[in-house]
Amino acid sequence: MAFFCGWKLIIKYKATFIGWLLGLGALENGYEFKDIKSRIT
Repeated sequence: MAFFCGWKLIIKYKATFIGWLLGLGALENGYEFKDIKSRIT
């Protein structure tokens, strides 16, 4: 059960991080955002 809850937190964190990248990252650091995205994928 604790393991499952841990995965839910990880997924929630990743979704928040991706949302931040798409929002603030794309607006304020367009070039860096593309560079970070290419490293992740």
